Amino acid sequence: MKYSFRLPPGNNKYTLKIFYGGELKEGEIFYRYYVGGEVTWVDELDPNMANLTELNNIASELGYQTTEINYLYRSPTSGNIVKITLDQHVTNMIEELPISRELELYIDGVRREEEREEYPIVCF
Repeated sequence: MKYSFRLPPGNNKYTLKIFYGGELKEGEIFYRYYVGGEVTWVDELDPNMANLTELNNIASELGYQTTEINYLYRSPTSGNIVKITLDQHVTNMIEELPISRELELYIDGVRREEEREEYPIVCF
């Protein structure tokens, strides 16, 4: 059987699967929903350059005002959703890179052009 990888084996780069353009909503008993928006992938990111500035640059490219933004990622080891507020949190995220080298990042904030659809819903 032949496998297909987003990144070639041996490559130390990583991919962010980014949910953006929606909003994070609280549900019952710590259950959160990310409602609306889109999904995009950013490939070939260098783990040695990962920090909040890089996330802000990516968010800016997606139409966000970087002063009013929340970043969260799904921990591959625990499955928990973790808020990113410091460069150390980005480092922690990188240290949890799974073998697939892909991490899920959720962006919640104000976009320059506020166009939100009411689907899809991602539950975690």
